[in-house]
Amino acid sequence: MKETYCTMIMTLTICFTWGITIAQPINIEGIYSSVYESEWKLKVELKKGGKALISEESWLAGQYQDRVIVETIATWEWINYELLIHYDGITDTLEYDKRLSLEDLGIVGEAPGMFQRFKYHPNSKLKNIKLWKSDYFPFGPHPPQVIIMPMELVEVAEKNGYTQVEDFYELPGMVEPCYIYGYKEGHKENSAVFWARKKDDNERNVCLLFVSRPFGYEPFKIDEVLHGGKYGRGISFFQDTNMTLDEFQLYGDYRVSGPHGVRLTGKGIRLYYDGVVEFLYKYEGKWYMLAYH
Repeated sequence: MKETYCTMIMTLTICFTWGITIAQPINIEGIYSSVYESEWKLKVELKKGGKALISEESWLAGQYQDRVIVETIATWEWINYELLIHYDGITDTLEYDKRLSLEDLGIVGEAPGMFQRFKYHPNSKLKNIKLWKSDYFPFGPHPPQVIIMPMELVEVAEKNGYTQVEDFYELPGMVEPCYIYGYKEGHKENSAVFWARKKDDNERNVCLLFVSRPFGYEPFKIDEVLHGGKYGRGISFFQDTNMTLDEFQLYGDYRVSGPHGVRLTGKGIRLYYDGVVEFLYKYEGKWYMLAYH
């Protein structure tokens, strides 16, 4: 009886240890993606049988279709509640969380994800970047949409009933960036202008959102909105002290001419696409526009 009891204890101990070592989350295989940067993206695909693929995508603003993809073959294994990914002589140790917060993205909710919490190799491709499983992402049952501008701009738009113009770069030919930082005096990072759409607008018209914040660690707030028609145009700045507001018209009411003899001493907004350029300049609280075709 004593021998049988000892055998049972040993068997239970072995089974318990084995369970800790190899037990892994159900359906851990799949594609995990970062959505932090507007012109850079990291994806990790965990395949069955311990195979993995790390993909780094990068592109210039407005040139996502010509993005560069660098792929690295890797392997993965689950040991003692940790996900180990091996590649190029490096082992990244990631913590898997089936309810990883989406707060970093400005979204209330959770989704399965993983990231490295502690010190990592200097040449690590994954670093401490958070990766969420695409199938569970709150944008829908498919992998998340391509983010075409910085997440902080997407966030302020979403929180105020707007959304990014997803098809902005689908226009033919050269398309300049849909956003720009630094329209106000002070630190460049504390103000921005970008194209967006009102979520409840069935006509899908675009508008220019002007946002700012007093300090870089605070969220943006909308200063004002200019409605812009069906299509957005590339955004940049201009400054020309030789120009006056004589040829400008009041934005939104082109029957009203700009004030006579007022020189443009500050910075204005330049909108451009396909040979058409529009200059926007704010004077005494009102926006004026000059268009060239």
